[in-house]
Amino acid sequence: MNNRKHMMKLITLILLILFLTHCNMFVSYPEIKTPDGTIVIKKVERTDRLGSGPSASTPSPGLQYLILWIDIKYGIPSKEANNDPYNLKGVCVISKDGTRTDPSGHGMWYGKPLIIFTPSVSARGFKLYWPGNAPIDL
Repeated sequence: MNNRKHMMKLITLILLILFLTHCNMFVSYPEIKTPDGTIVIKKVERTDRLGSGPSASTPSPGLQYLILWIDIKYGIPSKEANNDPYNLKGVCVISKDGTRTDPSGHGMWYGKPLIIFTPSVSARGFKLYWPGNAPIDL
């Protein structure tokens, strides 16, 4: 009887852990504070195309896409707010070799907000610099 209670508690604990892990409750996403709200980086993707099929977008030869898939949490605007959470003035990524790349685009892709950089194909080890925030390892 006692072993059965312990087994049920163990199974319940395992199911709870699996549930919470699946719900991303333990995942911490980097956040960027802006005058218009907070940008949360949900995923970072290096790729040679955006989309698929004939409508796919590809970067210029020798470049790659570095895509930041984001969520935007609008807050109470500060005095500096300009109603543009995508205000990318001064924003850049710097690769491990020291090469700086400014944003090349932003907006929505099938309802998902993103910010795009186009660093060299050989660039690796990126760090995001956003004015007013600590650098973020991507």
